[in-house]
Amino acid sequence: MRTKVRNKMRKNKNKYYTVAVGKDTAQASAITGSPNMVVGLNATRYPGDEFSNREISLNSFNDPRFSYPPSEDLLHGSMARAGYNGSHSTGENLNGEYVLSRNAFREMFLQKIRDEAGSKPVVISTYSSTKVSDDFINMGFERTGPKSELFYKYKVKTDPYNLAESLDIPVGEGSVVYNMEEAVRLFPKLKDKYGSVFVSSENGSAGESALQVTDLGELVNFPDNPPFVMTGWVNKLASPTSMVLIGKENSIYLGLADQLIEGVKYGGTIYPSVVDQRLQNQIMDSTLRISDVMRKDGYRGIANMDWIISEERPDEALFTEINPRRNGSSGIWLGNLNRYLPEDHPSIYDLEIIASVENKDWPSNMTDLSKITDNRSHFWGMKLVKAKGKGMIVEETDSNYSENSIFNGINGHSRRSIVGTLPSGTLLPGYRKAHRIGRVIAVAPDRDTVIKELEEGTKEANRSYEIIT
Repeated sequence: MRTKVRNKMRKNKNKYYTVAVGKDTAQASAITGSPNMVVGLNATRYPGDEFSNREISLNSFNDPRFSYPPSEDLLHGSMARAGYNGSHSTGENLNGEYVLSRNAFREMFLQKIRDEAGSKPVVISTYSSTKVSDDFINMGFERTGPKSELFYKYKVKTDPYNLAESLDIPVGEGSVVYNMEEAVRLFPKLKDKYGSVFVSSENGSAGESALQVTDLGELVNFPDNPPFVMTGWVNKLASPTSMVLIGKENSIYLGLADQLIEGVKYGGTIYPSVVDQRLQNQIMDSTLRISDVMRKDGYRGIANMDWIISEERPDEALFTEINPRRNGSSGIWLGNLNRYLPEDHPSIYDLEIIASVENKDWPSNMTDLSKITDNRSHFWGMKLVKAKGKGMIVEETDSNYSENSIFNGINGHSRRSIVGTLPSGTLLPGYRKAHRIGRVIAVAPDRDTVIKELEEGTKEANRSYEIIT
């Protein structure tokens, strides 16, 4: 069914001036197909020849004493807003010199847009629709993805849990608790039945602010305040994640992969899922039902939903959360899907623009994407490489392939690449959350080989990092 490998956007390539924005420029550009501009944070170059001369880097305007990876909000603020002084929740502590450099970055960014875009409308593509990124819209640009208020509405863990329950979609046994008194009352009931309790704060992501709690003292000393989602702890057989593109009239299901979970934290993704077809069908149906509620709410763009298959309830896929944004594996996931589309078919990014920028119906020549979301002729995987504690990048890691090019001419072989890396000299100051220092991507003819390639790539990426004592 495959016709030609697709490496670039089609219809929207000449209609818009597209800007890919992200801390991880490799992923940002992979998702957008062939952006006109790539904007990163501490990257000194795009890991691939096609963008080596067209990237704007915030690091170019940064006091070298403060060379470390800021938050996504800080990137957006640097591009779109004056007077933004950083996000202390993720460790930035920027001085007055940085304000000047940030403003210089903003002016260069705007001038470059004016010089290159001409009369074309500008579309900014970001990892997620933060409130700070709303300033792009105020500057006269379009932005892919949902409105920021809908991003925050579905980002929290509590409301989606209640939404799934209201739709009779299976969830973990438990409840949303809104104060510590409710939490203390519910805890012994769940612990007696399950042995321990899973507690997730309202605004955690990728497993942050989530714990397996075994005694009341741990619950009382939980680092965040209610509301919480509290459910009985189950033994996981699989932790699949589904992806969907939500449009004006309906949603397009983009497939199912398995998450690599380390404790309660997200570590990566492997495709395709090991979940049996009956459960895959259940997840697809549930994903589309939740998506329909989001669509009627005005949500447009990509979303991911996480699930658990457990020993205790193996015949049901338990809904856990909505990620109303792209995720760490979106680049390779969409790169794989795009290559199986017919030559004249809109790319996934084209469809995202149709949904979230133009708010139009899908084009009449749409392929049934459900027929290509379960292609098992090869397997792919992505693994995050993180470092915790104070350290420095001492060696740059070359990327042999991007998340699009890694599939080119694969023909039953295996290969890996390290993408989204930081330049040599980047300081990792050692805050509570671990720092991401790169991602390993791999393609192979079977799952075991993908896992092996991811493990070898992780060892290679870790050699770029050195702890500072």
